[in-house]
Amino acid sequence: MKAYGYRITLGKKIIFYSGDAQNIPPAILELFNSEHVTHLYQDVTKFENSVHMHINDLAETIPLEKRKYVTCMHFDDSEALGMAKSLGFKVARRVDLNKEFS
Repeated sequence: MKAYGYRITLGKKIIFYSGDAQNIPPAILELFNSEHVTHLYQDVTKFENSVHMHINDLAETIPLEKRKYVTCMHFDDSEALGMAKSLGFKVARRVDLNKEFS
């Protein structure tokens, strides 16, 4: 299934935000590795055959020294969140919109 993401430019920063993707598009990965894309937000899962990228596949794709520029999101559960942290990735924080905008 095709999935789409967003490429967001904020001044000199370029951010890629995935949209239910099982992988990172090669063009985006190339830009990230050459430091043109400065940060990635990637949906991850601990389950095989999901609409999101498996956390181990992400770990195989992103070198350890660049993981601080990758924020994992859309977790299955706290175990998946823990896996992402233990692999050196940042994790998106949960926001209670009722509190943030009241």
